[in-house]
Amino acid sequence: MHNMTLFPASRLMTFLRSNLAALIVGMMVVALPVTLQSPQRVNAAPITGFTKVAAGTDFTCARKTDATLWCWGLNSSGQLGDGTTTNRTRPVQVSGLTDVTDVDNQSDYACALKSNGTVWCWGNGGFGQLGNGATANSSTPVQVTGLSGVTQISTGYGHVCAVLSGGTVSCWGWNVHHMLGNGTTTNSSTPISISGITTATQIRAGAYNNCVLLSDQNVTCWGNARGFRGDGGSFGASTKSSPTGISGVTMLSNAHGQHICTKMQDESVKCWGYNDQGQVGDNTQVDKSTPVVIADLTGVIGMS
Repeated sequence: MHNMTLFPASRLMTFLRSNLAALIVGMMVVALPVTLQSPQRVNAAPITGFTKVAAGTDFTCARKTDATLWCWGLNSSGQLGDGTTTNRTRPVQVSGLTDVTDVDNQSDYACALKSNGTVWCWGNGGFGQLGNGATANSSTPVQVTGLSGVTQISTGYGHVCAVLSGGTVSCWGWNVHHMLGNGTTTNSSTPISISGITTATQIRAGAYNNCVLLSDQNVTCWGNARGFRGDGGSFGASTKSSPTGISGVTMLSNAHGQHICTKMQDESVKCWGYNDQGQVGDNTQVDKSTPVVIADLTGVIGMS
């Protein structure tokens, strides 16, 4: 619905005379060439040939088609892996790393999986998250000690977990909230095998927690975060438990935070955990200690 108002001819002429300048300026703006109002490329050669991208807090790494790894952004802890601590606004190649199949990174460190099943990490090593038996930073990749046959990696806030080809899981690094699942809060700079898990297919490391997808499409979680384990509890220790009322899971997503989402066999999504910013997706900001179905989200084929 709209309204129209009729004016006498004398008032119309007065209006046109008093607004003639504005009308002319408006016509000139409309007539400007479209190309001058379009985004222009400025001093930027295209970045191409990447098949996987992993974004940390202030830096990004990407795998190229030739299985090399390139990073850019903040480099204060050597997290770009180029042997320096110089920030980069363009990708630089991670030193000495080839045959990369996967990469994952956090705020100030990164880890890569090679085709031979070994894991290499670089950047901040203060919690032992580089997995090489030390707690020093490294600006070039170092191999995680005693780990082979790895099929998937996931980085958390200062700790890393890996799924091995036999279905077992190993974690290392920060352990203040029982993320390493060994009944202690002692950090470890070398991998620790997670007891009781033998059929893992996928792992997602969170801020203070981890969840693993098992071959029977069930989920097991451990750690110490708000409702993270999804079993109705709040904070807990290293006890492993399964989220309440959830089965038929085909994919996990964690986004390195304190909430987790699962893609279900029927292509719906369930989430639980910390929800202060509505990240669980249920139209509230109330933490969820058990999984909730995300309404109107169906036909999901993938998750990050």
